[in-house]
Amino acid sequence: MKSPAPPPPRRPLAVLDMDGTLFPGTLGTELLARLAHAGITDTAHAEAARAALRRYRDGHAPLTPAATAVYAHYAAALKDRRPADVERAADAVWASARRRLFPFARPLLKRLRDAGFTCVLVSGSPQEVVRLAAADLGIVHARGTTAEIRGDRYTGTLTAALGLPGGKTGALEALGVHPPPAAGPDIAFAVGDSISDAEIFHRTAHPVAFEPDAQLALLARRHGWPIAHRHDLLEIVDATGPLLR
Repeated sequence: MKSPAPPPPRRPLAVLDMDGTLFPGTLGTELLARLAHAGITDTAHAEAARAALRRYRDGHAPLTPAATAVYAHYAAALKDRRPADVERAADAVWASARRRLFPFARPLLKRLRDAGFTCVLVSGSPQEVVRLAAADLGIVHARGTTAEIRGDRYTGTLTAALGLPGGKTGALEALGVHPPPAAGPDIAFAVGDSISDAEIFHRTAHPVAFEPDAQLALLARRHGWPIAHRHDLLEIVDATGPLLR
């Protein structure tokens, strides 16, 4: 009796962050600003979220408390709003944001796809915008922060906040592309800019810290992870040798 054929080999994973990594900004706060501009939400939530994020970027607050504050304002802004209104705002945000991607973003994705990688986008920004970004960039697997909807309204509760500890590894497991930890790294390549990406980096063979925040920069130096900038990221990726061959 003929034995069953072995399963096809698993394609190597490349996990990419969006905000501050492929895009020089934060899609979530841009969505809040768009909602406020359209009169769908209170401008106070957008302003408070931007202020919390600014404190983190200026080095006056760690990421987790800043992200917690941003998510609280985002959830409150969505409460009782219609998904169709938020989706229209997300369309407008991405229509603008796609023109402001870092120049290396699309060439990096092409290199990874040509090398046989399964690309995965995980972002702390809202799923409503992240899914548009992924579709535009040709990324099949993507997950962002998700908010609960009942009937035709948001409830004001977030069901997954990827910028908080455990959020990104949880997203990969929910997508079904991330196996349980094995003896060695189970992700081939990852790139991100904040300490929230460290949980991915610890399980990655070739992580790259892109213009990292202070906490991620400290970890990168400690672990010997390459630190890249917008002018040399592709060179650093190309220098990984057999990774992209």
